[in-house]
Amino acid sequence: KSSVTIPKPAVTLVRNTHQSLRQASTRDLLHRVRSIEDPLMFWVLHLELDKRDVPPCLRWPRRDETPQLVYLSWLADVYWLALRFPDHAPLYSRWRGLFAQPPASHPWHKTAIWLFKLRHSATHLQAKALGLSEKQRQPLMTMVSNSMRGDRDVIKRLPQLRDRIREHASANRDKSGRVGTEEITERRVELLRLFLLAGRNRSRTAEYVKVLTGQKISRQTVTRHLEAIEAATRMRLLKSGS
Repeated sequence: KSSVTIPKPAVTLVRNTHQSLRQASTRDLLHRVRSIEDPLMFWVLHLELDKRDVPPCLRWPRRDETPQLVYLSWLADVYWLALRFPDHAPLYSRWRGLFAQPPASHPWHKTAIWLFKLRHSATHLQAKALGLSEKQRQPLMTMVSNSMRGDRDVIKRLPQLRDRIREHASANRDKSGRVGTEEITERRVELLRLFLLAGRNRSRTAEYVKVLTGQKISRQTVTRHLEAIEAATRMRLLKSGS
């Protein structure tokens, strides 16, 4: 019999990597997943973020510098879906293996890469083949709807919107005097980003704040900040029931 022995230094490296990821903050992991170039580590970061219930949309923008990163960004979406909707039935029968096989198993990966090659550049066709609802697509990074795409275009304008939000915060300072203009500006810019990634849903926005920071924030607090952002940017953000 022949066997493959993994060198001890390699085993130690893997163990140390997993340990360092478990100890890292969620924000640090998100920074790394947006900048790392190594495909293997990129995927390991996605797996750790998934363990923490950080939806792929919060890992946006999608990495597209290399074919490997494009594929793995899509795979992170599929992995999220397979774990959370194990009974989901895709519209197209040949996509059902993504839910019939154990996520991240060899057969699952084999099915995923075969399907990706079929429609790698048409994410709307992938979403159709999977039979995804708008609610299922909302947490995703790659298979976005038209409304999600529009909101992400707004996110790209955040550097310009930040100036307006800062001006409004400066003219309407915190009455307690405990929060400075820059702090309230950054808080509102981040809240606006999360609100747009959450499909303009205030309750989901509060959930995303907790996922990223561990801090609870009420829906009423989210509303109050969004009202200030509306006044600063003249964007229409709020509607009843969202």
